Amino acid sequence: MFRLTIAQLRASVRRFIAPGIAIIIGTAFVTITLISGSVMTQVTEDNAAGLGDAASTAYTVFVLVFALIAMLVAALVIANTFQVLIAGRMKLVALQRCIGVTTGQVYRSVIAEAAALGAAASALGILLGLALSQMGLSILSARYSTVIFPASIPVSLVAILGPLVFGTLVTVLASLRPARAATRVSPIAALRPADMPAESKRENLLRMTFSVIFTVAGFAVAAWAVWTASPDHAGTMSEETVILAAALGIAVSFIGMVVTATYWLAPLASVTSRLFGRVTPTAHLAAMNIRRNPRRTAATATAMLIGVTLVITVATAATSARRTLDERIAAMGDVDPAVVSSIETFINTALAVIIALLAVSLVIAVVGVANTLSLSVVERRKENATLRAIGLTRGRLRGMLALEGAFIALIGAACGVLLGVLYGFIGADVILGHGGAESNSVILAVPWGYIVASILIAILAGLLASVLPAMSAAKATPVEALAAE
Repeated sequence: MFRLTIAQLRASVRRFIAPGIAIIIGTAFVTITLISGSVMTQVTEDNAAGLGDAASTAYTVFVLVFALIAMLVAALVIANTFQVLIAGRMKLVALQRCIGVTTGQVYRSVIAEAAALGAAASALGILLGLALSQMGLSILSARYSTVIFPASIPVSLVAILGPLVFGTLVTVLASLRPARAATRVSPIAALRPADMPAESKRENLLRMTFSVIFTVAGFAVAAWAVWTASPDHAGTMSEETVILAAALGIAVSFIGMVVTATYWLAPLASVTSRLFGRVTPTAHLAAMNIRRNPRRTAATATAMLIGVTLVITVATAATSARRTLDERIAAMGDVDPAVVSSIETFINTALAVIIALLAVSLVIAVVGVANTLSLSVVERRKENATLRAIGLTRGRLRGMLALEGAFIALIGAACGVLLGVLYGFIGADVILGHGGAESNSVILAVPWGYIVASILIAILAGLLASVLPAMSAAKATPVEALAAE
């Protein structure tokens, strides 16, 4: 069985490029997050005394939450990517079954393949993450010379083994459902086009229950933190406890929103796509494809939803913090310019690190959109061939996929903007508003520039993510694509 897996790896190098890239980027993202958390915690302790203990606590908690969300983003992308890989291998599985390979051998082959790919790609992702972290530290040291940075990145055992175990484990877990689906079909049935493995009613109920509990509980905890941080209830809990509760509430509610995206994001995309589909015939085809598979649509939009939510959350909190601190400094009158400069430098440095992390999250989002569009192409190969046979040109086929990718990315980005503004307001209010003084009132500001930029980048990302799937769909002639089925 091991020999069979190695042979498959050698014969299918090109097929493993897409999932390998997803795993490399995902583990690099987790590695960078862990390394940057260690670096900025040290920088906060050494340079942000003027901000008090809240600055160190807030940033440490944020990094922990961000690491959790980073793992969630990477896990979703890796899982969707591996489903694309297995969906494209159904014919190979059918041929193996025809020549006598048992279902157990097929199952073990997929699992071993996932473990080997996950371990190898995770190792490369760790090296990439370490290199980018050191590069980022050097850039920050040169850019902010007044801030004390460590000479080199702190490499801990957790920063190495954590992403390695994470990448391998997530890849193996992502392969379980496709592996089971591959073993449940007969050799003849496997030769037919295959969709993504469908959830059972029990899995559907568990997902719904889990997501509703997490969403409600998360928002309840976040609301309690905001209530506790208000001037009327100041002093009932410590500042660190309130910040930790707000971060926990945001993280838990966000996980719940992501898990339940199939139930609210897909219907939203379905309703809005009907208006979008009236523009042109090509847009109408794209809109129908969006409505056809709600689960795939939600998976595609969720990748962009997560990236944009993170960006807007940080941008909203930072914009509100700047406005609030400016007002407080102006109200105080005589303030030591050195203290003001130190605070502003710290905020700029922390924001630069966070924006760099968010840029990586958007790259992962693009990979996620591209992979789910690739799965769409695999599932609709025969349909696309039929459209080509009745007169749809290659240009319009590419345009259909481009519009599909751009619209789904836009839906995910729009929902991410709403969630990001809400989470940003919660974070800014809890961190800056704790205390009983009237001067602790927080000015909540909407980062319109970041919102417009995020929407435009999401649309461009959707168009970019559709390039390779569209080329794959348009490459084959109608006769070749129909014969392939």
